[in-house]
Amino acid sequence: MSGPSSDPAPEPLSGFEGLDFRTLIDAHVAGVSEVAVVGRRHPMLDEVPVAFVIAARPADPELATRITAACASGLAPFKQPHEVRVVESLPRATLDKVAKAELRKIVAAEFGEAAGLSRSAL
Repeated sequence: MSGPSSDPAPEPLSGFEGLDFRTLIDAHVAGVSEVAVVGRRHPMLDEVPVAFVIAARPADPELATRITAACASGLAPFKQPHEVRVVESLPRATLDKVAKAELRKIVAAEFGEAAGLSRSAL
């Protein structure tokens, strides 16, 4: 039997889809080598996006400012990252994919959250 799957699609993070952010950055901000977006708990919005960016040129002090400006002009407010972090590298998992779980742990630890707990447990 063929047809649509009965499994529902996963819900985006508070209406945020990282693809929108990455597409905007790729098209409008020069000097970005790689991007990863994860959610950070927020008391009113449930979760907000946090962007981790590797600069193509490490000594680019204005990169985060340019990214924030591009997002302000090109994305709805709820899709804009609440924080842009320029980092030297991203943690890697199997097959050299970005280890987003590690990025979530970093963000959670900085905000005193219990990383790895489900939303209902927090």
